[in-house]
Amino acid sequence: MKIRQIPHYTKPDESIIIIDEAETDSFLSDLEADLIADFNATKTQEIVGFDQIYIDLQIEGSIVTLAYDSMAGLSLECTDKILREKIITYLKNLLHI
Repeated sequence: MKIRQIPHYTKPDESIIIIDEAETDSFLSDLEADLIADFNATKTQEIVGFDQIYIDLQIEGSIVTLAYDSMAGLSLECTDKILREKIITYLKNLLHI
């Protein structure tokens, strides 16, 4: 697996975290459970569509959105730059990258 950041499509000063090769919704469930346990996150919303799942978690006072799309894979959005960097480091350790 590979983790990368891309510019947000409507907010150029923000980034989206992409996890390449995380192409199953079961990985999303595992990641959600890990973030809840390790960051003491609270799930605030979940939206499930035909081929998309969006989960909002509150972590350290910020909302982190996990998004899974059957065509695009898994991404995370977080407006807090410091928290985003913590999550990237966490993901690299979790995935042994």
